[in-house]
Amino acid sequence: MGKRLTEKEIEGRQIAKIIQRIRALEKVYPQNLIERACFRYKDANLQKRNAKMEIEAMEKKLQQAKSILKEK
Repeated sequence: MGKRLTEKEIEGRQIAKIIQRIRALEKVYPQNLIERACFRYKDANLQKRNAKMEIEAMEKKLQQAKSILKEK
């Protein structure tokens, strides 16, 4: 019976699997295309997270404005 893996170890193994898949893609596509695709993926996710944060901030401001209007 083996030891139970920590979350960090599990995450490390998952990352290693992803890297293996990327290396397999490099056999089909040039490395520069893979790097550009990874950058676009990361950039798209970053923009999505930023947009969500902005929406949440604007919703909070809207709620605050509504509460001020109700008070008056």
